[in-house]
Amino acid sequence: MRTKMLRWTAGRRALVVALVVTLTVLWQWASWSGDRGLSILYAACAFVYVSGAVAGSVLLSRWTWRHRAVAVVTGMVAGHSPAGESLMASMPFVPLGRRLFHAPRLWSYWVAGNVTEYDFVMPAGMTLTLLNRWREALEQALNRKVDWRYGNLLFTLRVIKAELPAAVAFGELARLGAGQAGELVFCVGWGLLGPVWADLAALPHLLIGGVPGGGKSVFLRQLVTWLALANPPERLRLAFIDLKGGMELNLFRRLPHRLRPVLRQWRECGSLLEELNGELDRRQAAFDRAEVVSLAEWNRGYPEAGLPHVVLVIDEMAELTAVESGDKAEKAARQGQLWLLIRLCRLGRAVGLHVVCATQRPDTDAVPGQLKANLPATMAFRVRDPVNSRVLLGDGHPEAANLPPMPGRGIWQVDGQVEVQTPWLDRAEAAALLASAYPELAGAGLRLVEPDGEGPAWGSER
Repeated sequence: MRTKMLRWTAGRRALVVALVVTLTVLWQWASWSGDRGLSILYAACAFVYVSGAVAGSVLLSRWTWRHRAVAVVTGMVAGHSPAGESLMASMPFVPLGRRLFHAPRLWSYWVAGNVTEYDFVMPAGMTLTLLNRWREALEQALNRKVDWRYGNLLFTLRVIKAELPAAVAFGELARLGAGQAGELVFCVGWGLLGPVWADLAALPHLLIGGVPGGGKSVFLRQLVTWLALANPPERLRLAFIDLKGGMELNLFRRLPHRLRPVLRQWRECGSLLEELNGELDRRQAAFDRAEVVSLAEWNRGYPEAGLPHVVLVIDEMAELTAVESGDKAEKAARQGQLWLLIRLCRLGRAVGLHVVCATQRPDTDAVPGQLKANLPATMAFRVRDPVNSRVLLGDGHPEAANLPPMPGRGIWQVDGQVEVQTPWLDRAEAAALLASAYPELAGAGLRLVEPDGEGPAWGSER
């Protein structure tokens, strides 16, 4: 139940005014009539009033400390907002009404367990971007995690009294993940309010970045393992590009979901990207003829000719996207591959083609603007400086540079962003889980749309 603070404050003030008026009338009446009974009544009322004032002050002090976020936010906004800076400079000369207009007002608040939400009416000129810039300072002042949202003309501050775990086991989250709704659901990690889930089919592409040792490779490993365990080859196909020499993704080289062997050199990637773009074109043509607009709608309408989701996984994307080269032929080849990758990201969602890119060098060369604009979801682990953080999370978001040096700690960003501890899954455990689920570990064909455009059929071994 939300407490309406403005109405409560107005009612409290009206009650105080009524008590003061009552005491004044009783005093005047007692003085004029000389009635001893009225004098006693006045003394009793005065005692009750003073006692209530003392008790109210104590309760107000306790409330103010418990909800000190209100005072901290008021001070920050009044002192730093565009309107508040000039206001604070001339505070003694500013009428009270104008001060209230330029200061945030608490509209309501709500407490549920470890979470407290405050709805504020902010002064003109205050934006969600400005408030998010002060989030770190606010968290230090409150010793709590905070989150800002905006809706219905109110700015909502969520204060969370909880701590992230230092480590989360993959198996623990896998047990909790049973029954999650979605097509390609996986667990991002453990947030302050519990597990954070995502559906790759809805995202539909993902960028992962962070310094070596931050958790990027482990997150990629658990993501692919999760998808492979939850989806048989008939529903999911995987393509792998590992430009770190195959050291990480060769764990999945014998999965029945694979399209090709794991590619280890950037020169080998052109044919795979062309194949996936060709599949994109064939699916678009088939969907157009069938008058459907998504893979889910196609599979519902044509279950006998169902098509799988295709996920392209790229580790160390910088080796593929860094197009600058002194050799003109190499530069042209790299630019062509980058264009094919961007096209997959731009058009792949509706036809069920998804891209997961990881890099330990999140700069503008490794993550060009056109590519970043088509990667709507980001998993940012610790980076070296705020510039790298802004490349991953966007302007005004240096938070990834301030993450603690703890493996697996990252920031998940889709529409908003949340700090999480990602699942830990070592190579031996991942290999054992996959071997248990797919004991044959044999290749299988890819169900694709035939190149002649007649319709979907079982393709040849790729």
